[in-house]
Amino acid sequence: MKVITDKNINYPFAAAIWVATSLGLYFMCSLVGIEGKFWTLCSFISGAIIAFGDRNQVPIQTNKLLLFNGEEVKDDAGESVWVKPGMYFTFWIFTLAPGEVQDMEIQDCIVPPFNCQCKDKGITIEANGDWKIVDHDKFKKQKADKMEDNLISLIRRTLIRVCGPRLYTTQILGTNLGDLVIAETNFKKQCAMYGVEFENMIADAFPSDLKQENLNSYSDELFKTEKAKYGVNHNLTRDEIKEINEIIQVKLGQAKKIITNSPVINRNDIT
Repeated sequence: MKVITDKNINYPFAAAIWVATSLGLYFMCSLVGIEGKFWTLCSFISGAIIAFGDRNQVPIQTNKLLLFNGEEVKDDAGESVWVKPGMYFTFWIFTLAPGEVQDMEIQDCIVPPFNCQCKDKGITIEANGDWKIVDHDKFKKQKADKMEDNLISLIRRTLIRVCGPRLYTTQILGTNLGDLVIAETNFKKQCAMYGVEFENMIADAFPSDLKQENLNSYSDELFKTEKAKYGVNHNLTRDEIKEINEIIQVKLGQAKKIITNSPVINRNDIT
């Protein structure tokens, strides 16, 4: 991919075309005996029309494909020549392809929340990244209106691959997964195939079942509280752990009563 990086190169070239064309016309007139100030002026005006009369504007934040006689202009490496924003003199022989316009603005790619599985629990992930075109020839082979969907799908697949072998608490919680996605080898290869590049990405994960997550956290707190009743240095027996778990189940509403080895107290109603 080759792009004319400095439109000011076009202006001195147009001036050179003007001088060369004007002198050429002047000497041609002289050869046939047409001389004088009027014809000299006509020669320079004609040269100016040839050099500066045909202009094309490339809108800001876009690139356009350069054509010669309806065909793409290629550089020495056989790659298409793209023109950056600005006004260009095209000398009546070059044109800019109207249908080959690429937006150079950095664009958002928003990935809606989706569920996947890390090593120890189900999680929900959402992501947002900024991307831009870096290879125009590769990008033009893609359907522009499908590119956002393609990138969303690619990010999802990569996040699933990145999170799958990781533990939530130690390897995902508090980590910007977007950095891992951008650095992932297959992700970079696929982006290169599309001709795009991500400048940044933010991706966050949280447990899919927040209710269960809160329940587990509360359960851990209750266990620590009940364990503390036995003393700091006390090693819990299996029966004591079982008894604590039964107490926790009651407090969480997961059991109706505590089952103990205490004698049953009969309830007698007096009538």
